Order: sequence, then C-alpha cells, then structure tokens
Amino acid sequence: MNKKIKAIIFDLGGVLYDIDLRRSTKAFGDLGLKNFDKLYSLKEQTAVFDNLEEGKIGRTEFLKHLRRYLPQTSQNESILDAWRALLVDFPQKNIDILQKIRATHKIYLLSNTNEIHLEAINKYLQQHRGIQDIRDLFDKAFFSFEIGLRKPGEEVFKYVLKDIGLKGDECLFVDDSEANVRGAEKAGITSIYKVKSEALLPVLTPYLS
Repeated sequence: MNKKIKAIIFDLGGVLYDIDLRRSTKAFGDLGLKNFDKLYSLKEQTAVFDNLEEGKIGRTEFLKHLRRYLPQTSQNESILDAWRALLVDFPQKNIDILQKIRATHKIYLLSNTNEIHLEAINKYLQQHRGIQDIRDLFDKAFFSFEIGLRKPGEEVFKYVLKDIGLKGDECLFVDDSEANVRGAEKAGITSIYKVKSEALLPVLTPYLS
C-alpha cells in the first residue's frame, strides 16, 4: 500500500457516474433548441452554466435563460428533463469500488454540478441502488454550487485540502478533464487523468497497493 496517499478525491461525471451529453443535445433539439452543444459542452460552456454550477443562479433563472432559445410553448419540466438527460447511470461496480477503497482510505467527491442534476442523481440512487444520498458513499462531498467554487480553479482544490486537513501530496485526485487535472496539480495534488473508456479500478490500483 502507498503510505503517502491517505485520501482519494473523485470527480463524479465521467469517472463514477456515466454521462452522455449527446442525450441532452438530442432532447433539447427535440424541443426546438438545435444548437445546445454550442451553449454547453464538457470542455466549455456559456456563463449561465458556470453561474448555475457556482450557485449564483437557481433553476428559475436557468429556465428563464434557456427559454430564450426555445418555443414559448415549452414546459418547464420538459426543459429540465432535457437537462437531466445527460445523466445515464451510476454503475454498481463503481459503488463497490468506493466501498472497497473506503475500508483503507478516506474518499471524497469534488464535482462541478448543480442542484438540478444532484436531485436527479439522488433520485436514481434511491430507486436503483438503495442509496438515499450520494454523500453517504463518501467521507465528504464537495459540490460546486454549494461552495461557490469550480474546477479547474486552483482555489477549489485548496479549499478542499484545508477542509479535510490534508496536504496535496497526501491525496490522489481522479478526473476525466485534463484541465481539472492540471488545476489539481497546481495545488500540489497527485492527479490522474482518466480517459472515459478506461475501467476505474486499474487506474487506481498502482496508487493503492
């Protein structure tokens, strides 16, 4: 076991939770917004999505913004369903991995997300995995919309380190965004860039054994 690594900090979407942005792009297209992928992607997004993820706006303001691009007849719940469509699955195998690692290491979650997606994720976990709240899987979870900080900013990593009382070189960070990995490395955190197609456990094993 690597004695230096005391904690693993996980990203959520693309690492633990399967996501597919094409599903939201199609759903918004069906509603009449044909260029959703120009407004939002996993690499860049317009300010309204940043503001949503930083907790600066809530669902009311978010819906108001999206309505500028949609037919007036669009229903709020249909718009929210389209936004939630990118959330695919939290595989049981990833939950098993978290539980296994938690027996020997502290585990944390650091996610750029919003209240709409978090509600949907918890509903999925309740219905399909018998888990009431995603926070139950971790020693602590940090959500951008709650703390007002987003990856890849170095500040968010420093915030987490201070909160959990560990140094950067005592932690391992796993993310599917190269920009986020670079941000963590600037804060002194050992980091792994996980390609979406890679299995999670083989990526982690060299650092845990």
